[in-house]
Amino acid sequence: MICAPERTWRHLDTMQFTTLIRARTPRSDCPEHGVKTMPVPWAAPQGRFTRLFERFAVEVLLAAAASARPVNCWDQLGHGTGDHAPGRWSEASNDGNARN
Repeated sequence: MICAPERTWRHLDTMQFTTLIRARTPRSDCPEHGVKTMPVPWAAPQGRFTRLFERFAVEVLLAAAASARPVNCWDQLGHGTGDHAPGRWSEASNDGNARN
């Protein structure tokens, strides 16, 4: 077995912190097939994102396509309209500008 260079995959956020998975995946040196990297259970071959992250991204895109407003899309995903919801930064900016 040969150890491959470290790879990084983007995963779902943990408590709103970016979460990355970094690992060196084993590679085999087969006389018949050459050097092959072993698959990892959390990502598709040659993928840069974990399967869970990809699934969540698809859900966001589908909800956005079905919604006229991004905040509604965020609500449909069960995240509510807290300060971290999309659109809140522009609303906060507009509120701050109105006060000045």
